[in-house]
Amino acid sequence: MDYDEFGNVISDSAPGFQPFGFAGGLYDQHTKLVRFGARDYDAETGRWTVKDTIRFAGGYANLYGYVLADPVQLVDISGLAYIGERALDVPGGVLAYRLIPGVHHEAIIYDNGVTSGVHNKSKDTGEITITEDKEHKASDYKLGSTHYDDATIKLAEANIKPKWDRSKYDIRKHNCQDYVKDVLDEYKRIEEAERKTSQKKADDDDDEGESGNLDCNCQ
Repeated sequence: MDYDEFGNVISDSAPGFQPFGFAGGLYDQHTKLVRFGARDYDAETGRWTVKDTIRFAGGYANLYGYVLADPVQLVDISGLAYIGERALDVPGGVLAYRLIPGVHHEAIIYDNGVTSGVHNKSKDTGEITITEDKEHKASDYKLGSTHYDDATIKLAEANIKPKWDRSKYDIRKHNCQDYVKDVLDEYKRIEEAERKTSQKKADDDDDEGESGNLDCNCQ
């Protein structure tokens, strides 16, 4: 299958042969939509069919937009996020990064190239800002091997942001690495809550099924 930059099918030598379509999503040849986890993407309009499930926590004002409407330079191939690290922007930072474990800047790296992490906005006041790394590209970071669902990571960031907005930067115990750790802790909490909710729903469905069987006592 061949596509244009927004994912419209240009040619398909074997329609219906395999389910994978643009950017690895599940392609429906009848509706022309591509399924990515929680949403369907419409290549004809270059938009999602429903709003971003985490609303503005995704960092984009257009809740239906796909990779900031720039699929040539930006991607969101798998809907995943990674933890990335790079040398500190200080004299000797690169050498320290190579020789001393743990001496590095850490941030969350999304598939679309956006980075998110804590920065010391003011060295005098210790004021914190949670923002994209404007001085470095995602490719400047070394990515960890573990991947995370980006929608859940964004929700985790949104949940802990108020606490971090009220805090002060401390290079020893309240820094970029601590922020990432807090995000991952919240990520695990959200996943566990979703798992319990899903399990409860499955148990309730099983109970309803058993109850229905008991009601039918034909002689």
